[in-house]
Amino acid sequence: TVLSTVSPNKISTFFALSSIFAFLLSIGVGYSPKVFAEEETKPITKISSASQFNEITGNGHYQLDANISFETTKLVPIQNFSGILDGNGYKLIDISFTENIVTPPDQGDDNNDDSTGGENSGGSTGGENDGQLAPQSQGESSVNTTEAYAIFLNTNGAIIKDLTVENFNVSITQSVETESLKVATLVANAEQNTIIENCSVISTNSIEITAKSRTYVGGLVGFACQESIIRNCSVTGNIRADVGNIGGI
Repeated sequence: TVLSTVSPNKISTFFALSSIFAFLLSIGVGYSPKVFAEEETKPITKISSASQFNEITGNGHYQLDANISFETTKLVPIQNFSGILDGNGYKLIDISFTENIVTPPDQGDDNNDDSTGGENSGGSTGGENDGQLAPQSQGESSVNTTEAYAIFLNTNGAIIKDLTVENFNVSITQSVETESLKVATLVANAEQNTIIENCSVISTNSIEITAKSRTYVGGLVGFACQESIIRNCSVTGNIRADVGNIGGI
């Protein structure tokens, strides 16, 4: 039998380092909260049709199980999302809308019942929607209202990953001024550590914006803040806005 000995100094150093590592783990250093979120035991809801996708709400865990086309089904934008959408390598296809915003957003619309509240309360834009994507508005007046156009209008701590959006076409003409206009393919407004990862947009069409408001337009995300992360993402297509902030991603 061979016995090995370790000096007291090395033992003390080992326990000191172990204590530091345990403390760092306890406060979450080196580990994103999103890692823990993905490992939660929430049931995964499989999505394989446009009608099922339109039922996505809140903070659930969803996973695409097929490519989904919106050529004949109107996409209902997801107003406030804080859950997980795993594209699972599949595509959302043929999403388009043409909007002429000629009147201030309607207030007190009964359609707002789906909203979770907060600054993104949903509602009608009062415009002429000729396409598939139903636009939504945020706020309480025509002056302090944010018009939002995207698959996800507002994300708060959400994870969206491994997803491709193909053949996305947007044309918006704004004749009435609002506080701001946020337009993108995937997320109009990303907040509170939202993570968008391994997502792409591939389209021979374009995003065309003619606006009177402060505008935030992106190929993937219109506006991102509060430590949100966009990584390993790409956009192929044309984006044009005559005013405001515009970006490829």
